[in-house]
Amino acid sequence: MIFELKISKLWMPIISSKKKGIIGIFLYGITYGLATIGCSAPIFLSILSYAIANGGLIQGLLTFIVYACGMGLPIIVITILMVKVKNLMLNKIIMRTQRLHKISGTVLISIGLYLTYFYIASQLF
Repeated sequence: MIFELKISKLWMPIISSKKKGIIGIFLYGITYGLATIGCSAPIFLSILSYAIANGGLIQGLLTFIVYACGMGLPIIVITILMVKVKNLMLNKIIMRTQRLHKISGTVLISIGLYLTYFYIASQLF
C-alpha cells in the first residue's frame, strides 16, 4: 500500500451493476433485503406476531402499512440524497485515496512490527 504495488491476483476492483431502470431497482431491492435480513427479521416477526394477536384484518393490514412506510421511507430518502451528492462524494474520496493507502500501509506495518516485537519479547521472558 505504501509503495502502491498491485498484485493482480489479490486486487479485485469493485464493479457496479450495469442494469438500469426497473430491473436494476428490483435487483437492488433483492440484494438489500438479503443483506439486511439479519437486522430486520426479528422486527418483522415481532410485527407479524403483534398483527396476528391484536386485532382483525383491518388492524393487521394497517400495522403492516405503517411498518412498510417506516422501513421504506428512510431508504427512499437516503437513496435520493445519495444520488444528489454522489459526484461530490466520489470526487472527495478519489482525491484522498492515495493518502489513505499510504496511511493504511504505515499503520499495518507498525502493527505488524509491534506484534512481532511483543511475540519475541514474550518468548524470551
